[in-house]
Amino acid sequence: MENDDDEDDDDDLYEDSDMRVDANIIDTVEPKFQGFQEYILKLNPALDGQYNYLVDRLAQHQVIRYKALLNSKVKHLGQGAHCPCGSLCMAMGGQANILEPKDKDKAGSRWMEASSSQLLDDDGNGTPTDGAVNQDSFPQDIPLPPTQYLPAEFECQLCFNKKKFNKPSDWTKHVHEDVQPFTCTWDRCRDAKSFKRKADWVRHENEGHRHLEWWTCDVDECRHTCYRRDNFLQHLVREHKFPEPKVKTKAAIKKAGNNDATWQKVEQCHELTPKRPQEEPCRFCGKTFTTWKKLTVHLAKHMEQISLPVLRLVAAKAKEVSADTIISPVQDMPVCRLPVTQPPRFRVLSCLTMADHTCLFSTIPWYSLSLKVAICIILW
Repeated sequence: MENDDDEDDDDDLYEDSDMRVDANIIDTVEPKFQGFQEYILKLNPALDGQYNYLVDRLAQHQVIRYKALLNSKVKHLGQGAHCPCGSLCMAMGGQANILEPKDKDKAGSRWMEASSSQLLDDDGNGTPTDGAVNQDSFPQDIPLPPTQYLPAEFECQLCFNKKKFNKPSDWTKHVHEDVQPFTCTWDRCRDAKSFKRKADWVRHENEGHRHLEWWTCDVDECRHTCYRRDNFLQHLVREHKFPEPKVKTKAAIKKAGNNDATWQKVEQCHELTPKRPQEEPCRFCGKTFTTWKKLTVHLAKHMEQISLPVLRLVAAKAKEVSADTIISPVQDMPVCRLPVTQPPRFRVLSCLTMADHTCLFSTIPWYSLSLKVAICIILW
């Protein structure tokens, strides 16, 4: 898992200058399903038409995160003086606790300066130190943490939990945990959820949809296929009684000379896709890339660009809520869209949702049960 985190850090170094947009655009968006649909299409007009399913999915997830973050705010207001963050609770006058660096000697006087900086005025007047953070310390649309220095322990103003953060990337990852900015971009996905971690989202798309590599068992004509190496290893161990290897990391296997019979079978059954990344243009803008890595990094940037600005809407609305505010529940997303050119008597009502479990049609008589059932089957 640490390797995945490191890769996520590296991904932040990729920056498409032509992808930067005015973050203020979201300030005029109505925080509802239709408002987010319009916002997404304004940022990515190429999605209109073939990728309407993705517009709807992203808009629905934006509604979910918006309401979830507001609910966290309301819950925190209700805790009042009983906030579990104690002296770190900012609503009760608390502030961040500047921590001693792990390598204090290497940090020199930075920690002493940063600790004393807690007494600085609100304008931050004082001598900058190596541990100082500002907006340039974070990717676009990541809000500033409630501290001028890291490492520090403080109450997150999104989820209102206290946590220690050693470096800027720790804060960025935590914001991602609260916002869950990554969503499966494939149509008809059975598990089209949001992801906290970029690596988990990439794994989901690669293993569940792209199938860039796979392992097909050739033991006794089994032909069982797995899209993850670890899963195939367990298949060999459990179903075909192969001895479980003592070493499991790629580095350890290479160091051991790959002499293990089980790992040899894993490699023997390994296959790679002949597809090239150029065959999958970006759904958001149509760009193509020479590697799958560059494609997924680019797709992730699009989703961050869509999802992270919702924090601006949450911050604005948070000023209006109180402990007694009731945030309305998230409504189910419409099952489908039908073109407006469909004959009126076959047009699905716009209010059709997953919760209905029935198909309602504007002009189909109640007694046309067979027609209703047939259309329901097509929709599902």
